[in-house]
Amino acid sequence: MMKFSNEDVMNAILNNDTARVAAMLEGFDLLKDGTPPHFTSADKSLVSTMLGAASAMDWHDDLADDLAEELVERTAMTVDIFQFLRLVVIAARIKTEDYDKIPEEIRETLLKCNSYSDEIARAIEELDHETFEALIAFIPTDEIERISTKFNLPIVRRVYAEGMIPTSLMFAFMANSLRETIDEHFGDLGLLSALFDVMRDDEEEEEEEDEED
Repeated sequence: MMKFSNEDVMNAILNNDTARVAAMLEGFDLLKDGTPPHFTSADKSLVSTMLGAASAMDWHDDLADDLAEELVERTAMTVDIFQFLRLVVIAARIKTEDYDKIPEEIRETLLKCNSYSDEIARAIEELDHETFEALIAFIPTDEIERISTKFNLPIVRRVYAEGMIPTSLMFAFMANSLRETIDEHFGDLGLLSALFDVMRDDEEEEEEEDEED
């Protein structure tokens, strides 16, 4: 697994080095193709540092748009969407409880634990503003136990694109709402995290050997 110091990570953000940030996240299998990451404590530390630094940079309007977009695309699935949306709803002062305006097919899919479809993800991104507000107020309610992390991206992407809250605040909320990691979930079985790291290292070594041949 690739390793970076906090200084490396901070400098990449402070210099708006989007290519470097993308390479770092890619090295931790935080991809842009919608593949859910094997989220470990090492991943969480990297993402937390990046999002915190991005929040501070944007506070002073120093964060490049392409870097902000890269962070959204690659880290959205690391967020606990329930915790994140509770904060967004408070900050954006969303008061609606008119959940009936949410299309039935979207509600039904979200109510089925971990059910996902690309069609529903696209439908979420195409909702009008008021209906999207109703959706993000509805998701953290007790009616939904859990949803596929694949829905995180269209939701976070929309919050960012519409400027529902300041970007600096959005990244701070994301950093504060990172979901439970594999090793945190399994406790003493956190060896699974180490196993994933070893597998990554082995794959990288094999790729390097292939390139040398």
